[in-house]
Amino acid sequence: MATLRIAIWGGWAYNRPGDDIILRTLRDGLIERLPGVEVTGLTIGRSTATHDGAILPVSHVTPETVAPYDVFIIGPGGNWPGVAELVDMAATAIRPTITIGVGYCNLAGDDPASGADQCEGLLWRMRYIGCRDMIMEGIARKATAPGVSVSLCPDLAYAARFPQARQTHLGSPGPAAICTQAYLPGAFREYIEDLARYLLDEGSEVWALPNANPAGQTDMMACAALAERVPGIRLIEACCDVEEFAGYLSQIGCLYSTRKHGAIMAQLMGIPSAVIDWTGAFAPLQLVAGGFSKVLGNRQGPGDPAEWRAGLGLPDDWSERLLSARERVETEITVVCEWIRRTIYDPAVPRHNKRRHLR
Repeated sequence: MATLRIAIWGGWAYNRPGDDIILRTLRDGLIERLPGVEVTGLTIGRSTATHDGAILPVSHVTPETVAPYDVFIIGPGGNWPGVAELVDMAATAIRPTITIGVGYCNLAGDDPASGADQCEGLLWRMRYIGCRDMIMEGIARKATAPGVSVSLCPDLAYAARFPQARQTHLGSPGPAAICTQAYLPGAFREYIEDLARYLLDEGSEVWALPNANPAGQTDMMACAALAERVPGIRLIEACCDVEEFAGYLSQIGCLYSTRKHGAIMAQLMGIPSAVIDWTGAFAPLQLVAGGFSKVLGNRQGPGDPAEWRAGLGLPDDWSERLLSARERVETEITVVCEWIRRTIYDPAVPRHNKRRHLR
C-alpha cells in the first residue's frame, strides 16, 4: 500500500509546551492507528525542527507546500499565518482538509465581531470538523455542507502523557505557581498582581512560571515583570519544552494560569489549577471537559477576588472527569483515522486522481 502522508497545520515548535504536546498527542495517535503513515507538522516561519525532525517550517504557503500531502489537518493553534491560503490551495488540489480539537478562538482570531464570518469562510471547505467547544460546534453545523461530519470532544491535551513527570501528584503541598503572559488587559494584570500578593501574605511560596516563549520571549518578559512588581516572587527561567515545564509542575502545589494548556497539564498531574479566563475561551472548554478546579473571570473582566481567596482543590470526581475526557479524545482520533482511511483508500470515494503522487 502506498505511503499515506498527513500534514498537521499549526504553530508548532515555537517553544510553547501546550501546542507542542497537542502535536505530539495527535501525531502519535495517527501513527498508532494508521500503520506506515508519515505525519508532518507544518508551520509558518522561524520554528525550530523538533519532534524527531517531524516539523517543517515554511516561509509561506504555495502549491509546492500542498503537493506532497494527502490530507491536511488544521489542529488547535490553527489560527496561524497562512491557514486561509493553505485551506484554499488544498481545496484547489483536491486534498481533503479536516479539523480536530479546534475551538472557536483557533479559527475566529482576536476580533469577536468578525470571528464567526472568518470561521465560516474556512469551515465550508472542510470535510470533517472536530470541535472542542460548543460555540465552534454550533457555527460548524450551520456552515458546513450536508454530509460533512461535525463532532464535539475535549481539548486534545487531555490525552497527553508525561513519561518524565509524576502523574499522581494529588494536591501535594508546594509553591503556588502563576502562569501569566503579555498583552493582558490592564485589569487582568492588576488582578494577577493582587492574587500574587494575597498568596504571599498567606505564607505561600509563589513562582512566576512561563508556559510559552514565542518570538520576543513575551511570556518570559511578562513573568519577569510580575516578579519585579511583586517582590517575593521567584521567577522561573524559560520553560521551553514539554518535559521541562512538566518537571516544574511536578514541584508545585497549585497553579493559576492565563494559558489553558498549562492548566490542563497540571490537572492531568493531579495539581489543582485555576484558569484566568481573560479571552472567554476557557469557560466553553470547562463545559465540555470539566477538568479545571476553577474558571476565574471572563472576557468582560476579572472575577471577584473572593473566588481565589477560597483556595483551590481538586473536584471530588477529578479522576473520573479526566478519564472521561481522555477516552473521548482517543475515540475522536480513532474516528478521524477511520474517516481518513475510508476517504483515501475507498475506491467509491472520489479523490485527487487516484493518489497520483504516491509512489
